[in-house]
Amino acid sequence: MSSIRLADLAQQLNAQLHGDGDIVITSIAPMHSANSEQITFLSDSRYRERLGECQAAAVVLQASDLPYCNIPALVVANPYLAYAYMAQIMDTTPIPAQDIHLSAVISPQATLGKNVAVGANAVIESGVVLGDNVVIGAGCFIGKNTRIGAGSRLWANVSVYHNVEMGEQCLIQSGTVIGSDGFGYANDRGKWVKIPQLSSVIMGDRVEVGACTTIDRRTLDNTIIGNG
Repeated sequence: MSSIRLADLAQQLNAQLHGDGDIVITSIAPMHSANSEQITFLSDSRYRERLGECQAAAVVLQASDLPYCNIPALVVANPYLAYAYMAQIMDTTPIPAQDIHLSAVISPQATLGKNVAVGANAVIESGVVLGDNVVIGAGCFIGKNTRIGAGSRLWANVSVYHNVEMGEQCLIQSGTVIGSDGFGYANDRGKWVKIPQLSSVIMGDRVEVGACTTIDRRTLDNTIIGNG
């Protein structure tokens, strides 16, 4: 969303509105640089004296800080949490892919749920199960028999090896590798013998993995990441 009325934002945040609800908010900014079209927030009352100099269209704050504020305000119990929800409401980040690109290579033995999107040059191998509303970015690789839960999104060039289980509403940033071999070797009289990594990676729901992260499978027991 690129803009929103302050009254509508207050309703979505379950906040008490003080001031003109018809003000249009276009973005979020820090208190020291926010302008007359932006909203800011005060999460630490130690800095309430800065409210007097704030040029923002409105500010999100606690009730105890309201007497120090001379601009429209949204009063909430937890301003930093409200900021998180506000950022989600106003987020304009595009999704990693739309529809299924003609260059995507998808095995006939893969199962795709409703409204799945797969970007250019992505590869989906046999036995893969993608839940409803999964988005696979350009250049991704999804290995055999991997399962990705509903609503999960993978940005460009993510590699997910075979037999990985990923929960719902996960967010995987670009360049991540999930399910690769751990570094296991045994020494046979000076010769290193590779130990195949026979387990997998199991991820819960709502897990976010940062860009260029590697999550290896273990030698025998699974690598397990709980719900986020």
